[in-house]
Amino acid sequence: MPIFVNFLVLKWRKDMISTVNSTELRSEDVISDNLYHYDSKDKVKEVPKKELKTKTKARGGEAL
Repeated sequence: MPIFVNFLVLKWRKDMISTVNSTELRSEDVISDNLYHYDSKDKVKEVPKKELKTKTKARGGEAL
């Protein structure tokens, strides 16, 4: 997936998080509007970069 498309996907996800936080949650329940990637193997939480590798679904190989 081209880097620009990855950037748009990350932006869309961040916008979705922000929208849900502002419309569905009480302000005291909001932790952050940031998007994080958690690597369970290395037990590391990080902010995804626009070069983030995308995983593919088993069916049809569509990018998540």
